[in-house]
Amino acid sequence: MPVKDLFYDPSDEFNFNFLNRLSKKPVITNRYLWHLKYNVHKSDLSVAANGLICSDNYAVFAHNCLNDFELLYPYLYDKKKYYYDLEDYSFWRIDTHLLNIEWFVDPNMKCDLSYYKYKAKPTNYLCTLNNIPNTALKLFNFNRNRYESKNVFLNINNGVANVYPYRNDYDSLVPNQKINKYIEWRIKNVRT
Repeated sequence: MPVKDLFYDPSDEFNFNFLNRLSKKPVITNRYLWHLKYNVHKSDLSVAANGLICSDNYAVFAHNCLNDFELLYPYLYDKKKYYYDLEDYSFWRIDTHLLNIEWFVDPNMKCDLSYYKYKAKPTNYLCTLNNIPNTALKLFNFNRNRYESKNVFLNINNGVANVYPYRNDYDSLVPNQKINKYIEWRIKNVRT
């Protein structure tokens, strides 16, 4: 059975009347959006098997055009906030080119940005009223060594070497090979 959004509590003031507070004006996104959640193996397996499931009368949330982990939800609200705590999160990359869905500004974060004066825009925090299938997802994990060193990357493919600079915090992430191979296997072998 799919695990629904762990942050959804219908009695919570942020969830109350969510759909009525949601502006239905779609937002143009980057190709890749990022869904950040706590790193819980069981729920990561559920996402790998079923995708990100939208709760009733709520949404699936993602980050758009944010290059600094300090501004990611829920990380920006966590009390400890040391960069190595980023290992406590799963970073799900959503490929919007593989989807035909609309994204909207998250009304909860829009209020928080104004109140707390964060250095971000409302269009950095998005949501959709749709499920995100596993075919559009790839799991990444934080790599402390890459984050601390911020070294350039060398990629050798078919005898050609390419050097890439460390551009932003997402360059410290590494694909979770085990979960991503499981997603590939599910897509090929399991009919829904």
